[in-house]
Amino acid sequence: MAAIFLSYSRHNEPDARSLASDIGALGHAVWLDQELSGGQAWWDQILSQIRRCDVFVLALAPETLASTACTREYLYAAELGKAIVPVVISDGISTTLLPPALSRVQLVAYQEADRAAAIRLARAIAAAPPPPPLPEPLPIAPDVPISYLGHLTERIDSTGSLAFDEQSALLVDLRRAVLDPGTRSDARTLLSRLRRRRDLFAAVADQIDEILASPAQADGPRHPGDGPRARPLSPLEPALTEPEPRAQSKRRGPEPLLWIALALGGPIAWMVALRKDRQAVLVVLSSSLALLIAAAVLVPDQPINVYDDDLAPYLAYMCLAVMWWWPFARRSFRAAAAGAES
Repeated sequence: MAAIFLSYSRHNEPDARSLASDIGALGHAVWLDQELSGGQAWWDQILSQIRRCDVFVLALAPETLASTACTREYLYAAELGKAIVPVVISDGISTTLLPPALSRVQLVAYQEADRAAAIRLARAIAAAPPPPPLPEPLPIAPDVPISYLGHLTERIDSTGSLAFDEQSALLVDLRRAVLDPGTRSDARTLLSRLRRRRDLFAAVADQIDEILASPAQADGPRHPGDGPRARPLSPLEPALTEPEPRAQSKRRGPEPLLWIALALGGPIAWMVALRKDRQAVLVVLSSSLALLIAAAVLVPDQPINVYDDDLAPYLAYMCLAVMWWWPFARRSFRAAAAGAES
């Protein structure tokens, strides 16, 4: 009797249960994850069962190939040296397009669960070589499938700033999750939360708006780690081709009245300290106000490098510092200050 690990997509659960029953009727012990709930503990238990099994049986269907969880399961089994038996339970499988880990082994046709199919299945399991000892050290365990969005939530809600590359990676992961009916609702919620970040870049914001504007599709029963039914995104496919020239969400500085008070406080202090006449006061105040407008209006519209989004507020506060000290650069002011000291 062999210990069998059965990997399947929840979309094909009825066929997978039938296959498990047939394997059990052949005298083997079959394990499948029907009693487990999602999360890290769920994934750790699955990986533990893969390490313990003698034969890894993959219920092969188009949905299986689109499933992130199934893909990580059979790749992990291959790294452990487990015998992999792909059992085709649905039409639509192209043998020429199978990934390398599956194209090297003989497929078992099981679309028609008849006597001939049962014989093929029994022979394939019996011909599987005994499992080798587990490698030392064990291969790196694959991450929990992206359908579990807890780690994305942590990154989205972090108080630290996210670089453009980090935001793009989050967008790729969430776009996958939106395509999966099992995680679509949670993924759209996380997209809305990511959209509200103040450090969000314009290119990322535009992509999020486009995704959220598209109508949600009807949900359906899926494996907890399944990928999208549509064409899955490649992990190497970028979310964006290139960043926009500046951020969509502008950082808010001080309130306008506070800006004006800070900007004019320095020149007014110089006027009081040096007892300048009214004309000099008007010149200084009007010039300072012009600098204030330049800081508040012109600076955010400059083509700022998206990888250095702190440049805008930095320049604005530099203009504020200039407003405080530029009157002292005037010769008449320096002379008046020297006379006041003497």
